[in-house]
Amino acid sequence: SASVGRVKPEIAGIISSVVLEQDIWNSMYMSFALRANYARPNYQVWLAFSVQDKWLLYPDLQISFLF
Repeated sequence: SASVGRVKPEIAGIISSVVLEQDIWNSMYMSFALRANYARPNYQVWLAFSVQDKWLLYPDLQISFLF
């Protein structure tokens, strides 16, 4: 008794990023990124927030080397 249905599309989240890239030496770069994720709880944190359907802020800091 399987059926096919449509799901109303919803916005799951909004992400904004700021990235700074710095030349270290020769053709190597280092980048620093600061990201703000404003979204509903995702599957990684579902066990901690399984009863909430609120929008939460997830800050993210990233440091990378580019060769």
